[in-house]
Amino acid sequence: MPATGNAVGRLALAALPYTVFIYAVATLTSMAGMEMAGGLMQALVVLYFLSDVRSLRANVKRFGTRADWALLILFATVVVGAFTTDSALLSRADVIGSARWTLLFFLTRAAVGLTWSKNAQPAFAILIAVTGLIAFYALFQSVTGVPSFRAHGLFGSPFTFAHSMAMTACFPFAFAFLGVWREHRVNLTLALWALACGLSVVASFDRGAWYALSAALLVMMALAGGRRLVAVLAVLLVLAAALWLWAPGLVDPRAASVLDSDFRSGLDRVSSWNANSQAFVGAAIVGLACYLFFAAYFFWITVRAWFLIPTGRSWERAAVLGALGAQVALHVGGLSASNFEDAAVNHLFLLILAVAAAIYGHYLDEHGGLIKRPRNETSPSGI
Repeated sequence: MPATGNAVGRLALAALPYTVFIYAVATLTSMAGMEMAGGLMQALVVLYFLSDVRSLRANVKRFGTRADWALLILFATVVVGAFTTDSALLSRADVIGSARWTLLFFLTRAAVGLTWSKNAQPAFAILIAVTGLIAFYALFQSVTGVPSFRAHGLFGSPFTFAHSMAMTACFPFAFAFLGVWREHRVNLTLALWALACGLSVVASFDRGAWYALSAALLVMMALAGGRRLVAVLAVLLVLAAALWLWAPGLVDPRAASVLDSDFRSGLDRVSSWNANSQAFVGAAIVGLACYLFFAAYFFWITVRAWFLIPTGRSWERAAVLGALGAQVALHVGGLSASNFEDAAVNHLFLLILAVAAAIYGHYLDEHGGLIKRPRNETSPSGI
């Protein structure tokens, strides 16, 4: 953790790790909690930066990325659009406020970067445990029908829960895939935890989250081991064929309603696609290009971190693999629903990107920012 000679800066820096952890737990449990903890976390970062104005430029340069320029342009595009387009549904303040994440994301990234440590494994273990407990509670909701047969965890919305869990489930799966802990019983428990997370997504009955988690797991398994991917693909094909033959009454209506306007979900899906297609027309394409660059940039550094970090640092590689899967889950889920617009999903996704950026940045810092791998470390892919 960086040091500062200013008492205010030291106090802010000392409180930051606890605030980041509380914020991480809140992204899994409470919308109000994540707003309060997130606001406090970002305020502490600002306080730390301002406590040493002479280092302000260095801190901004340290945590800034090329994607931040794209996010600034995106924010400016939203502001211009708010003043040049009339909307009967949203005020200008609402429109501009919906894009505030483009500015606050830098502070979230700085908070995680300032507090990141190689010894963060216990914190990850606690977060995975919390994720598993929430998954079991969601399964209880679905089985008992209390308050609804659609699992929604600690959130009031099955949609919010499904798309959040589709991302967080990637982490217990990643740790289970790589067998991070040496004890067999711990890895077995972790596999059970991961299975519960996956089943809780199924119990949400949100098809977009189903597709999202399935795509994420396939990508993760492809990176973790090619042979495992072939086996999983074979099993999925067999199960899909069996389900289609033995339970057409279950599969056919769900497949037919994907684009059916008689169903609310089908109507919303088609309307969303029609609205999103307008982003490719006129000035809106500027904002779209900036968002796509932002998403592609952080996906690239996550993939790069996976291939750079040696196999000996297994838990960091597992965290990177989970972050990669979470990004796939959000983007695939976004093809069928506007999941990124959900505030809880948005908070969680940006925190996961901040974790991936922190791992990548700290690994480069250890090697003087070198792009090439040191000769005494071997890559899991042999490159």
